[in-house]
Amino acid sequence: MSNRLRQCPEWVIDAVLVHELAHLQEVGHTPRFYEIADRFEQQEESAVFLEATRWASDFESKRATSTSTRLTNRVSA
Repeated sequence: MSNRLRQCPEWVIDAVLVHELAHLQEVGHTPRFYEIADRFEQQEESAVFLEATRWASDFESKRATSTSTRLTNRVSA
């Protein structure tokens, strides 16, 4: 389990584990796979949470890169 995932709420971790366990029954993301994975009631909410977390992380990374680039440009000028 990744360090980033360990920081998530327990219900999100549970949803990720259910998702991965569903792959033991169905390899791809087929309708049957989602039928199995969606038995966990908070599967959809966890997907939204993880997408928002990823977006926030990507945003923060881009902001840090942008700030670093601006500082580098100031020093070079």
